[in-house]
Amino acid sequence: MCRKLCRTLMLAMIPLAIFAMLTAPAMAQVCNGTNVITAQTSLSNRIPGPPSPSSVSTLRYTFGNDVTSDCDADGGNGGVDQRVTQLTLRPSCNIVGQACVDDAGGDDGNAATPATAFLSLDGTTCLGGLGNITIDSSDPFSIKLNFTAPLIFAPNTSCSVDVTLNVRERGNATTTNTIAQQYSTDGQCLCDPLLSSAGAASSQLLLTCPQCSTNFCAPEICNTTTVQCTAQSLPDCTNPDNDLCTPGSCDPAANGGNGACVNGTRTVCGNTDNDACTAETCVASTGQCVSGTRTVCGNTDNDLCTAESCNAATGACDTGPRTTCGNENNFCAPGHCAASSGQCVLDTPPDCTNPDNDLCTPGFCDETANGGLGACANGTRRVCENDTCQECLASSGECVNRDPFPEVCSPALGCRVTGGGIVCDPNDPDSECTTDPTTGAEISKATFGGQVGAPYVIGGCNLDNFDCIQGQWTHMRHNRKGTFHASEYNSMICRCTDADGNDVLPVGQLCNPCHGPECHADDYPGPEPRPAPANVVCFSGKGLWRPNAGRREIPVGFRVEWEDRGEPGAGRNAGNLEDFYQIRIWIPDVPQNQQDAEATRLAVAACCTNTIDQVVSAIGLPNVNDGGNLTHGNLQVHPQTGNPHNNDTCPLNPPE
Repeated sequence: MCRKLCRTLMLAMIPLAIFAMLTAPAMAQVCNGTNVITAQTSLSNRIPGPPSPSSVSTLRYTFGNDVTSDCDADGGNGGVDQRVTQLTLRPSCNIVGQACVDDAGGDDGNAATPATAFLSLDGTTCLGGLGNITIDSSDPFSIKLNFTAPLIFAPNTSCSVDVTLNVRERGNATTTNTIAQQYSTDGQCLCDPLLSSAGAASSQLLLTCPQCSTNFCAPEICNTTTVQCTAQSLPDCTNPDNDLCTPGSCDPAANGGNGACVNGTRTVCGNTDNDACTAETCVASTGQCVSGTRTVCGNTDNDLCTAESCNAATGACDTGPRTTCGNENNFCAPGHCAASSGQCVLDTPPDCTNPDNDLCTPGFCDETANGGLGACANGTRRVCENDTCQECLASSGECVNRDPFPEVCSPALGCRVTGGGIVCDPNDPDSECTTDPTTGAEISKATFGGQVGAPYVIGGCNLDNFDCIQGQWTHMRHNRKGTFHASEYNSMICRCTDADGNDVLPVGQLCNPCHGPECHADDYPGPEPRPAPANVVCFSGKGLWRPNAGRREIPVGFRVEWEDRGEPGAGRNAGNLEDFYQIRIWIPDVPQNQQDAEATRLAVAACCTNTIDQVVSAIGLPNVNDGGNLTHGNLQVHPQTGNPHNNDTCPLNPPE
């Protein structure tokens, strides 16, 4: 039977060397090692930093074979030799239980470097000397001293190695002011079979602060827990002589370099406000320059239209220029200054509001006209904000609809959509399974459904109002790979296209005014079964997303595009006219408290009046991009419905 002997030496404020041995019970095979640590230099008050007398410590580790080692099981101590080939030094750790946990320190942020580093192997009493030892420092947390020729220890014999350690930085947050070390050997008693003796011992370095400042102007004290100098409250040197006109300060060089409060040069006011008409002095209680009473000038020329004032540059009273009331000789600004009151007396100005009887060219009085004498003039003709659809009416100056009203100004084509189904089926060669460009997560199937546009819809982009389009829409990736729900929409574009994707003109015409094969060819691209204004739909807005199963709580921007190509929407009976569905989702990459605003910005950029290339250029590729021909389900486009209660917020037609 082999028993392992582990010993722990904890060195505190006074370095200690401790030797401990566990005696094996009688009638047993025993292989014991000896392990002793003695400090050759101080282990206390170590100051982290580059190698220096205050940051390094030298320790002697003595190890060997205990007198109790014996291969016999008869109770007698015949003794047996012990072989050691390697000594392991762990220079930087925390002792947790009996385990040595690496301590990378808390200052440089580098987990690959120890807080306390092995610096040098200084000497040895072991056979073969330093020439018999090779150092493996490839792992700075576990230094291996390998003995080229194994050391053979008779019972009760030992040797030692001296090592120097450098405290590079403070310990980690667990033990900032202490760093432990552990030493062990791989001893084996030469019995048959061999018996192992894993000798071990530990030590501890105690850290302290660097020299803290004792200067009166920058006092510090050492925080023994964090091993850092902590700044103390600074002295108040703002007014050492109770005269704020001699501003005080703390001079670190005063008092023989120990620091002291000192007074500054007294404030000289002079003419700080650049006004020679006031006399200024510094007030000790405030430190501010105060101007005296300003010189008051009279009315020496008996004309209040030539106001007199004190000249700030000279301190003398000067008569000012005569008050001019506008351009007194100009048609547009008649008037004069009354000497007795100094007030402007204005004549009635001319009426130039509508010189050409056209309120779309508002009139005004132009002082530069008529050779500078002034005259009534016409302003620039008003251009309506929607000049394509409206023009300015001369009799009222208001914008009204053009007559005849241009076809392009008609309200946006509206519709509502319902449907649901499954896309992205790997068993269907026409189904496009896509990959998330951010995470690379490939999905196998997605289910979607809902209705958008009922009970109310206003076509186009309504970027300032998410209430103009109503409805609910859900998209769910299978296998808990993402779920999405939307009820806020900012755009909905309905189009009628032919089989090649070209718009059917005029806009607003029913794609399919009747139903059944007698109305159109078998490959006509929808919609079915009832007449509807569109077969291609795009809607966008905001929704809530979750990348896995659970409550949806991440605000996102989205855009859905689909095509109602006919009935049924999917399956073998759909032929080559399966309905098409695609959803793109942009997930905000901002802090949580900014996600809702960022989702609104993404939804605005994804508005259906923009092309996909324009959207990607503005906000990048979507985080989710699912779609393809339906493998199951159906998509249907229906005529637009209205809700009169929404007309105040989102009118069905532009204002007249």
